[in-house]
Amino acid sequence: MVKTTHQITGLDTSHSQYTSLESASGFPLSFTQESLWLADKMSRQDGPAYNEPTAFRVTGKLHVEILKQAMHQIVERHDALRTGFIETSQGLRAVVHDQFLEFVDVFDLREADAQEANTRAEELVISSYRLPFDLTICPLLRAVIVLLPGDESIVALTIHHIVTDGWSIALILDEIRQHYQSLCLAGKPANLPAPVVRYAGYALKLRQDFERGAFNAGIGRWKEILKDGPELLRMPLDFPPPIGQTFNGSSCSLRVPGADLAALFDVCRLECRSTDFNVLLVAYAVLLNRYTGQDRIAIGTTVLNRSSEELLDIVGCFVNTVPLVLDIEEDMTFRELLTRAENISYQMLHHGDAPYIKVLASLDIAFDPSHNPIFQTMLTHLGERPTLDLGQGISCKPYPVRRVAAKYEVLIYVSEYDGQVEFEAEFNTDLFNTETIERMLRHYALLLTRLAVDIDAKISTVSFLSDDEKKLVLDIWNNTKLDYPASTVVDLFEERAAQYPSAIAVEFEGKSLTYDRLNRLANQVAHFLAQKQQASAPPFIGVYMERSLEMVVALLAIVKAGLAYVPIDPEYPAERINFMIEDAQLALILTHEQHQASLMSGEAEIVVLDSTQPRTEDDANFKRTLSPDSPVYMIYTSGSTGRPKGVVNRHVSLFNRLYWMQN
Repeated sequence: MVKTTHQITGLDTSHSQYTSLESASGFPLSFTQESLWLADKMSRQDGPAYNEPTAFRVTGKLHVEILKQAMHQIVERHDALRTGFIETSQGLRAVVHDQFLEFVDVFDLREADAQEANTRAEELVISSYRLPFDLTICPLLRAVIVLLPGDESIVALTIHHIVTDGWSIALILDEIRQHYQSLCLAGKPANLPAPVVRYAGYALKLRQDFERGAFNAGIGRWKEILKDGPELLRMPLDFPPPIGQTFNGSSCSLRVPGADLAALFDVCRLECRSTDFNVLLVAYAVLLNRYTGQDRIAIGTTVLNRSSEELLDIVGCFVNTVPLVLDIEEDMTFRELLTRAENISYQMLHHGDAPYIKVLASLDIAFDPSHNPIFQTMLTHLGERPTLDLGQGISCKPYPVRRVAAKYEVLIYVSEYDGQVEFEAEFNTDLFNTETIERMLRHYALLLTRLAVDIDAKISTVSFLSDDEKKLVLDIWNNTKLDYPASTVVDLFEERAAQYPSAIAVEFEGKSLTYDRLNRLANQVAHFLAQKQQASAPPFIGVYMERSLEMVVALLAIVKAGLAYVPIDPEYPAERINFMIEDAQLALILTHEQHQASLMSGEAEIVVLDSTQPRTEDDANFKRTLSPDSPVYMIYTSGSTGRPKGVVNRHVSLFNRLYWMQN
């Protein structure tokens, strides 16, 4: 147990708008903390979705005990890090403690093999990050220091989001710098002034402001913007979505030279007066529009929400969530879309402090356990990546920590470091695999690069595919050419009949025909049809039958005779049947005996087909002359938009289709 070295009640708040508080029963939570407490409860079984990791590979002589002291100073100075959260009869309460458990673990692997030591160090960092926090016990901060061979170390921090945000992490790292360097040089911590504000006072004032209606205008404005609600984002998924929302996740990242994106940022800043964040947001919305085909895209983000200067120097969770909704039209240019986004920026600047949890409550939307409301993806621009500086002779470089949980379907962090722009994606592994999100990041970076060529080009025409992907889509996937036999379906049938004469070819209602029997019956009818059909007549024969063995014989016989069939459903209205017979110029119609009377009023010859009474004795294969363009059948459209139209299919098309299905 570590005890603070200063009285937490001795803060000078005489000139502050935030009240100094003392309460044995604790303090109210901020609205963001309340949301995070509930979200932590929902996600805890899947993984540490709200554990925020940051780590560095340190090269140089590290004074471990001094670094531990520096970290202790941070927790002593900021009451948010000494806060636990409890459920009471008054609801959730935040309790600030004057003592805290030791939270720094040191592992000495200097005597181990270098490769084994690095592998073990990664395991220790991941293990610390993955371990859930007990939100009732402070500090909600863990540190791991792993000493490696050759004056190398890994320093990793994990902080629960309920007591920190991106700005706070930068503060923590900067104060570690000041204390570590002061302890090394002067033997004592840096003389930092006590914070003017306590987080508990901020949270109380926030709730008082809400009660007196200070956020009513902002909540009302967001309610107006979101009243129709954007549709659920329909991203192309790799896996079927679970019934309930899950938080299993992973992360991947992509770094691109800052110079590659500078052209777009510069032209948009000069010509559109747009911020880098607006450019990133609009480009991401364009990418989602192209991925989903949806023209209304909702993206979440966070605002700093530190409205006064005195809030800039304290650690705590101040950020507020903001839903940004952008309507996209296909023929818009990037410049036009940026202009439209200016209004979104206005809402962010003027109403970004409206508590998001209260905005959601005002919408009175039904809770759906399968996804986040309003938006399912976020984009956060972190700016310059926070760094750790432990003084001269020591190098600290970011050490990647792969996340194992996800707050949203996809959350993209954009940061700058060492002349590069890093895109880190945290994603739900129950919906996406890693390759999909890596490809998405590449597409996002390429889109940003190519938009710079002409911001007045239509966004629908700007490609985000790499040259290899274009070749894959246009050439390889589209190369469906296949050599297939110069034959017809009926030729294949006759080959099969010769190979397997005794095999069953067709069955219906307990009756069947072998290939040989079906072939012979069809040949007999084919010879008959060839004799009946005049050479100058249209090549079409009507088939007015229900599903039956005779119908199969009729269809096959017509095609064997080198003719084409027109199927006529006996259930059709009489007007449609008469139109089809007249339009197709049918001189001959094959039918069942029970339908003969209904067809006698026309001029076409009606032939009753009975499979037991073939029309000729010749059952040899008919010698026909067919070309690939010869018609095989004609079917009629429904006529819902006018008169029915006959559509002819030809042998080459039918053979191509059936050959593809079988091969």
